[in-house]
Amino acid sequence: MIDLGIVIVNYNVAGLLEACLNSVFESVGLTFDVIVIDNASTDESVAMMREKFPHVTLGVSPQNIGFGAANNVGLRKFLARPARSWCGRTAASTWPAGAASPRRRSHSTGCSA
Repeated sequence: MIDLGIVIVNYNVAGLLEACLNSVFESVGLTFDVIVIDNASTDESVAMMREKFPHVTLGVSPQNIGFGAANNVGLRKFLARPARSWCGRTAASTWPAGAASPRRRSHSTGCSA
């Protein structure tokens, strides 16, 4: 089971993307999975991903759909995976002792409360 799902949206910043992924994979203490959504980059981002990070799920959009929409695509990819891969810590009653509880969403604004 994983503790954290990470969605990274990229558009023509191969160098920053590589640095970001290197930093993520240097992390310890959590199990996580990473999905990168490329927003129709024209630089070497996709080639770099396939060469250096073949274990990372890569979604390549044929057009730049914007940051928010690309995040939604990444989230849908996570949600399409089998439920057994998720840790299930979504309710305050199952949250680890001492950890910050999940934030509630305001239904009127969509902002965290």
